[in-house]
Amino acid sequence: QGRGLGLKLLEHLMSIAYQHEARECFLELRDSNTAAFKLYERYGFNEIGRRRDYYPAVGGREDAVVMACTLVD
Repeated sequence: QGRGLGLKLLEHLMSIAYQHEARECFLELRDSNTAAFKLYERYGFNEIGRRRDYYPAVGGREDAVVMACTLVD
């Protein structure tokens, strides 16, 4: 964490998706992963839904946040 690897992976994914003429990108993350959420928001992803109690977590379950980004110009 903190070394920019997430950003590099996201840039690579977006580049490949764009080259393959993908129209949208989807991803999901743990609700508690605020650093990733902020990164994805900066790249144009928006929250489009949630999977309630999707991930196991200490003391219970945790939601998955579903995000999407439009890739067309």
